[in-house]
Amino acid sequence: MAECPTQLLREVHEEGAVFSLILRKEYCDVDESNVNRLLWTSKVERVIKAGVFPRLVQQLAPHGEQIDHSYRTAFLAVYRTFATPTELLQELIKWYIKVIHFNDK
Repeated sequence: MAECPTQLLREVHEEGAVFSLILRKEYCDVDESNVNRLLWTSKVERVIKAGVFPRLVQQLAPHGEQIDHSYRTAFLAVYRTFATPTELLQELIKWYIKVIHFNDK
């Protein structure tokens, strides 16, 4: 099946990051009552485009959002150009502590 079409809606700047809002058309089902017509649905995706290091790390394991595996792969491939493994681990620990405290409330 062909790749689903996407459309850039806009960019959103928030808390040390820039996100692209993308409208993606997704295959949903087949309407068998109407000559096997394909049914589609649209979904808005939020994709990180740029950000400060702590915000980029937070997107590796976002709280309350779906994990973007392509972002995770890309980040892990290039993060050593701007941070050390120790810095990444420290930032991940800070983020997980923040998430745990948020969930305790």
